[in-house]
Amino acid sequence: MKFFILIILFSLFPIFLVESNASDDIEDLENTSMILINGSKYEEALVYVDKILEVEPENINALNNKGGIFIELGNFSSAVTTYDQLLSIDENNTQALNNKAIALSNLELYVQSLRAFYQSLLTDSTNENTINNTKSLIDKLYWIDETEKSFGIVKVYDENNDLTVYSRITQISIQPPLGYILLKTVGELKTIEINGEQHEALFYNGTISLQQNEFVSRGDMLLQINDLQIKVVEMLLNGFIGTTSDTIQYEVVILDPSF
Repeated sequence: MKFFILIILFSLFPIFLVESNASDDIEDLENTSMILINGSKYEEALVYVDKILEVEPENINALNNKGGIFIELGNFSSAVTTYDQLLSIDENNTQALNNKAIALSNLELYVQSLRAFYQSLLTDSTNENTINNTKSLIDKLYWIDETEKSFGIVKVYDENNDLTVYSRITQISIQPPLGYILLKTVGELKTIEINGEQHEALFYNGTISLQQNEFVSRGDMLLQINDLQIKVVEMLLNGFIGTTSDTIQYEVVILDPSF
């Protein structure tokens, strides 16, 4: 009987590993996502943006694009969350601040929105988009009447520095949060006691000189950022007659300021 021996021969071949270039992969993903975004295919674009973030979780462009996609999809809460993530990496990213403000505005969180616009303007006060968006938002904002729990005093001094008139500011209206930001910037926070209770109070003092005899009935305070002027505080005064030599000093006291 013949026995056949099966001999198995193994041939060894060198194995070559091809390394992919991660930066090239990211660039391809970015290009694909932008093509889809420009074609308004936002859900498809989001898939590619997320692939970028899997590799580079702190990719600023990808996070900005992801937030923008959420805005386009009407998912404003997710947009805010995404921009908060980006701003934790780059707190002065004006694109993220501007877009976060837009998302907040769509959620009707107008005060928070204006804070984001304001921070963006502090970083880049010439950004036309932010300026126009800020102006548009201010038209929607409510004002707070601080008259009941706060007060203002007007004093008029003549050319001899003698007090001639002493009266109240009858109404103080503030646009939040910019009115409070302005008052806190130029004023001072103090703790005062009223009827045995401690209150935090915001004090602001101002002086104006009359250029002609006039009846003063209202005073406006403007927040100025470069060429952008925003009326943020409005005071209705008891009317009085002044002369060209009169100096008007006024003090605004806001009790327990909220912003």
